[in-house]
Amino acid sequence: MSDVKPPETSHSGSFIEKASTHDSGSIDVVHGELKSLDVGLALVADRSEDADLSPQESKRLRRKIDWHLLPMLFLIYTVQFLDKGTLASSSILGFIADNHLTSSQFNTLSSAFYIVVLRFLLGASEGSMTAGLMLVCSMFYTRTEIGERLGWTFQCNGLAVIISGFLQFGIAHTSPSLKPQQWQWLMLTTALITFIPFLLFLFFFPNNPTNACS
Repeated sequence: MSDVKPPETSHSGSFIEKASTHDSGSIDVVHGELKSLDVGLALVADRSEDADLSPQESKRLRRKIDWHLLPMLFLIYTVQFLDKGTLASSSILGFIADNHLTSSQFNTLSSAFYIVVLRFLLGASEGSMTAGLMLVCSMFYTRTEIGERLGWTFQCNGLAVIISGFLQFGIAHTSPSLKPQQWQWLMLTTALITFIPFLLFLFFFPNNPTNACS
């Protein structure tokens, strides 16, 4: 067993870690750079003497972060909630009749969908949505700013309900005799809508504050 002491830091952006071993009584001294420990430390390692931001600068920076991050967070939260309601919405667009289901069978299907598919497939993606949102906000905002941003994003669930209503209304006015069926159009449309945020996040969303574009 070995006793490991916390790293000692210096103003030069380096650290000294001392580890003692009971068996031999020797002490190993490890020198290193703070930049090698974490990308966040790499950003601030050589800036210990920098002056604090003024209230005006903080406000300008916060506004810039809002304009870059919040629209994408709003978008992803809206489409994921829109996608969750697709099966229920399809029931009024011919899904039950086209598949020769009774109301009881549809209710069973709906329950099975949320028990099996949501836990296995959606659980791997949408299940991490809220946790990911909170993690992103904690990286870019202070503790006093996070709550307000989370509240704004959660309100996008209501926006998704409104968009879903207009989408169903438009598809319901297409001819039910054409192929694909109305409920199939709804599922195809929501699938395409959710694919757009995927591309945006893949190419434009920063992994952390250190590699965010200015």
